[in-house]
Amino acid sequence: MTKGQRAMAVAKIYPDPKRGAHSELNKSTGGLGFDKAYLSHARIVLVHAPDLAANVLTGAASLDEAYKTARGVKRGAGFRRSWRST
Repeated sequence: MTKGQRAMAVAKIYPDPKRGAHSELNKSTGGLGFDKAYLSHARIVLVHAPDLAANVLTGAASLDEAYKTARGVKRGAGFRRSWRST
């Protein structure tokens, strides 16, 4: 299992980054075999491109690829939201 796949699995279990909760994750994810940034990226994919989360878990897509797509979706949604509010 890749670091991206492990991060996505943990993100599905703990989708919300809560301060004080899940202290084992707040201290360090080193024991899980990946950096905290991977978990952050996985959570962004879950929110903004949930269809890609399954692809990351199966290995059909890398977390980096899915994150780039999700980040683009996130930015596009923000642009549309600000455009509509003016």
